[in-house]
Amino acid sequence: MALRMYQRNIRAKEVEEVLLSGEIIENYSESEPLPTYLILGYTKKKKALHIVVGIDTIDEMIWAITAYEPSFREWEEGFRKRRG
Repeated sequence: MALRMYQRNIRAKEVEEVLLSGEIIENYSESEPLPTYLILGYTKKKKALHIVVGIDTIDEMIWAITAYEPSFREWEEGFRKRRG
């Protein structure tokens, strides 16, 4: 994920900010090998980010799978709901 974050100009600190204050907007609890969730949040500089995380309840770990800036082309205003 670090390479993709670098390519997308997303800093680890921004991911941390979103994970601490964001909200789950999509739930993929049936996904394998871990239940995953799409989190929407904003950095301190008001940059919107989506972060997909996997939750490992056995080992009590959260895995950041990917992070990206949502676009209005794919998301409605507010970035909580997909278009179409």
